[in-house]
Amino acid sequence: MLARLSMREKRLAAVTAAVVVAAVAYRFVILPQVTRMWDLADKAATSEINLSEMEQALARASRVEGEYAGYAAEIAQKGTDLEESVAFLHTVSDLTTADGMKPTSQESLPIEVGSYYKLFSVRMGVATRPVWLARFVAALEKSEQVIRIEDIRIVALDDSENLSVNMKLTRVVAREGEAK
Repeated sequence: MLARLSMREKRLAAVTAAVVVAAVAYRFVILPQVTRMWDLADKAATSEINLSEMEQALARASRVEGEYAGYAAEIAQKGTDLEESVAFLHTVSDLTTADGMKPTSQESLPIEVGSYYKLFSVRMGVATRPVWLARFVAALEKSEQVIRIEDIRIVALDDSENLSVNMKLTRVVAREGEAK
């Protein structure tokens, strides 16, 4: 059959066959490989981002774990409930008298027990001045015990320098065996 074709027709048939082979090769060989290469490049970029996020999360987890270990040691119960209450009251008393405050009343409140913690609380009244109250709050923040002011009522007395303060102070203590 090719023998009957002219030279021009033979060339045209060869070019057509080459175009068909190139189209089939492009469609079934080259295009899938290029598509696969783009998909792999996208997966690599996504994996790099995920790896970076995981490394950041791991660094944060290590930092949080270190901070937790420090706090766990601070809030771990070191004695009986009575010993903890006495230590808490002693700390509060030391802080108030060191800052020039004059206690007017003090009442220990019942221990509140949560699933992983105990709250030791005291309600106290003090006569003080604004600067002494500010020093007291700063000293609470620096205290080794985790003590917070839960409720505070401040009333100015006759002159503007003296205050009557009634507050509830609470110390958080991890229950025995719960602070890891």
